[in-house]
Amino acid sequence: MALNFGAGSSSSLGESPTSASETIGGLAMEVAESPNNAKTAKPPKPSLKRKQRSDVWNHYRVEFDGSITSDGYISLTCHFIDEDRVLQKFVLNFSLMPSPHTGAALSNKLFSMLCDWGIENKVFSLTLDNASANDLSVELLLTQMNVNNSLLSNGEFFHIRCCAHIVNLVVQVGLKDIEQSVVKIRESVKYVRGSQTRKQNFLECVSKVGLDRKRGLRQDFVFWKRYPTSNLYFRPVVMCYSSLRQHQNSSDPYLKKMAELMLPKFEKYWSDFSMILTIAVVFDPRYKLQFVDFFYKKLYGPDSRQFSLVKEKLFALFEDYCNSYNDKFDVDKNGNSTASGQNCDFTNADSMAMVEEFNSLDVEFGLSQQKSQLELYMEEKRLDVKSNLDILNYWKGSQFKYPYVACMARDILSIPITTVASESVFSVGGRVLDQYRSSLKPSNAEAIICTRDWLFGKKGIKGEIPTNDLAEDFLNVDDEPHTGSSAT
Repeated sequence: MALNFGAGSSSSLGESPTSASETIGGLAMEVAESPNNAKTAKPPKPSLKRKQRSDVWNHYRVEFDGSITSDGYISLTCHFIDEDRVLQKFVLNFSLMPSPHTGAALSNKLFSMLCDWGIENKVFSLTLDNASANDLSVELLLTQMNVNNSLLSNGEFFHIRCCAHIVNLVVQVGLKDIEQSVVKIRESVKYVRGSQTRKQNFLECVSKVGLDRKRGLRQDFVFWKRYPTSNLYFRPVVMCYSSLRQHQNSSDPYLKKMAELMLPKFEKYWSDFSMILTIAVVFDPRYKLQFVDFFYKKLYGPDSRQFSLVKEKLFALFEDYCNSYNDKFDVDKNGNSTASGQNCDFTNADSMAMVEEFNSLDVEFGLSQQKSQLELYMEEKRLDVKSNLDILNYWKGSQFKYPYVACMARDILSIPITTVASESVFSVGGRVLDQYRSSLKPSNAEAIICTRDWLFGKKGIKGEIPTNDLAEDFLNVDDEPHTGSSAT
């Protein structure tokens, strides 16, 4: 299994970078049984070797006013799909990050944290926001990890750019001409919603002009769920690209100007889209490779170089998985059983000649070349595109039919396409390191945040997470006299 990691550094805990974490099986029970050792508790290492995917690197510099600390912190979180085919995310580290926050320093810090967990050979991808320091850190980390051949495909799919950040950059360019109008509308919404009387008067005005009043006033809309699987990336992105190209020739001068401003920014980051996230849609049985072919024909014409490259990279990655997992399964990449059995002993020359003649029938019947699991999966009839599919359950049921393809799907689908999920770590950090706890030790802050995630981030645990209670408990531990050997 591959792990997706994200890392983010911050000097201001009001913002939150993304990060990545590793399997934490049984950790909640370990901490619950030893509450006094929660400060030093760490999740056990995973029993299965996992190829890591690094997901989100966010570099934040957060300054606190007054007596509050100005220390920078870096978080490391991991996204992966477990053996039950459930998408998981765990915080591994919330560590002090001394200045300077250069690319080299970030790379060294991240690699050190991976080595502390013993998972430096398990990374698949790393998702980052767009920043020069992040780009340099990825480049250095990629070189360091390739020395030991730690990455599949030599890290070709290692760097993932945060989709939300790129969309924001593109949209900001398009809205530049109406920025003041947007600000006025937002302020007007705030004003109306600030008083019940104003809201009532507004609804009366809406009714008088015959508009639908059920929708109400909304200042912001959030459509993306918190932990989307990566197969959701390609369709909206490619449709946005198609729409921008279409509106370049619009008869509406305003829409034409907006498209002309947004398209260069879009193509700067997504001219060829993200290769690995384009491949991810292939593992959605409603779309498969035909969906990529369909849109690429519209964008680039038939037999395009772009589509050929996607197909080439897809099959090359499949070969890497077959070579990596060859000893794990009792089937080869074509789906044939490799279990040992009795071999027929053809010692007679006439018998051998007849066997060779029989083997030649494969050529006559067009069976000389067997199809791989990936080809067999893609030749299966696609599911209804309108069906409400749980893609993780689908691959849970197909893991024995297409074991190598299921391994690819498990690793690729868990790639975080945004840094949003990990940025919540720094929101929690802002509640831990507030004005009343500005002197909290970095190791205690890390223990509070990681323990919170390990205990309450497990599936099935609901309710408000008592971050303040955890912080108070750790402060009390510091105040109590130590007896015997001190905890490290």
